[in-house]
Amino acid sequence: MNPIEELIVRAESGDVEAQFDLASEYWDKGDYEQAFFWCKKAADQGHVTAQFNLGLMYDKGQGIFQDYGQAFYWYKQSADQGSVDAQINIGSMYYKGKGVLQDYEQAFYWYKHSADQGHEIAQFNIGLMYYKGQSVLQDYERAYYWFEQSADQGYAVAQFSLGIMYYEGQGIFQDYEQAFLWFRKAAEQGNASAQNNIGFMYECGYGVKKNIKRAFDWYLKAKRNGHERAEKALKNPIFDKIRIERLIR
Repeated sequence: MNPIEELIVRAESGDVEAQFDLASEYWDKGDYEQAFFWCKKAADQGHVTAQFNLGLMYDKGQGIFQDYGQAFYWYKQSADQGSVDAQINIGSMYYKGKGVLQDYEQAFYWYKHSADQGHEIAQFNIGLMYYKGQSVLQDYERAYYWFEQSADQGYAVAQFSLGIMYYEGQGIFQDYEQAFLWFRKAAEQGNASAQNNIGFMYECGYGVKKNIKRAFDWYLKAKRNGHERAEKALKNPIFDKIRIERLIR
């Protein structure tokens, strides 16, 4: 009997870990229907990760018809057992009104649970809700705090958002050098808006020594990532000489 056959025997006998492992084996092979079948068996026995995965399969329509209501149900089962990933997904479903009525207060509640456990996307989402004043009073200082928690973990969108706050002086003293630093961190991860902003700051000399060639290079990166404003910026006559030198249209 090979290892998979042994796993099947254990799973069929009701071993919850075997059921979960078997679901993972089928998932890796691309057999989503069998993955769903065994994941459901494990989830019904209270396996927290299986419950999350089942929610994900309903959410994406993998191995089963897409059903946001069922996705929400299984995420909730997992979230109630402390799954950080399930908590943020519950928050997102409340935020978007997907599978449940839109409710910013509930979205904030679940994001906060996940954020307090260190989830960088949840931390960003909490910051965004403070920034926009959704279910809470608009508070740039708290927005800054949560963006920073997320940015320090390397989340590019949070890094970009910190750059905006430093650039505009929102929740913190205006500081172009710090804005440049955070835009640069996000830009190096491929964030097109940050790449565009780095180009602009090099072009204008904000927070960094003015450098037209570097401005051109960053605008070009942003353009190649689909940023329309960067594409327009590159049409500025100040870049004509560089464009000719490099034969770039």
